Amino acid sequence: MSTTLKNTVDDTVADAVSRLIESVVDDAGFDLYDVQHRGDTLAVLLSGRPAPDAADLSRVSRAVSRLLDEHDPMPGRYVLEVSSPGLERRLTRPDHFAGAVGEIVSVKLVRPRPAGEPGRVEGRLLAADADGITIDAGPPAGGPAAGPAGTPAPRGIAYARIDKARTVFGWGASERPGRPGKSSRKGDAR
Repeated sequence: MSTTLKNTVDDTVADAVSRLIESVVDDAGFDLYDVQHRGDTLAVLLSGRPAPDAADLSRVSRAVSRLLDEHDPMPGRYVLEVSSPGLERRLTRPDHFAGAVGEIVSVKLVRPRPAGEPGRVEGRLLAADADGITIDAGPPAGGPAAGPAGTPAPRGIAYARIDKARTVFGWGASERPGRPGKSSRKGDAR
């Protein structure tokens, strides 16, 4: 996938930090989902079943901070953030895609694209292997209308064709944070 092929200083730092802290995260009973180094922020993302709660994140944050202070893998000052990847999480590696099979995903494709190919594909992730993913995204532009019994045709996408990808959470009308009820006018009785 194009996002994992970039060899930048940020990727090098993230890789070094990942190797350093992986055993601490594992000992805490979680998986190291990702390490992201952007500017002056180092984000450590943990996953697991059950998902880490605030106390878990705080405990792992202290342990990771001690390790980073001791081994100093990053130049300069930075802010350490330890959290879960969230409901709508970035998918940057084959194991991320494998863990998201069955979920709805949004995939942005790299440029240049063949004429008529959409820039973004969204649908249920059906499979993920070492080479790419299979997504139930409906018919491609100019492709067959549907698979058997009128179902959308699965579409294979090689990792090399993926620019960015993330899971998509199906927010219900009443579930979306910050959304008031149906009536939000002043003076309306509830």
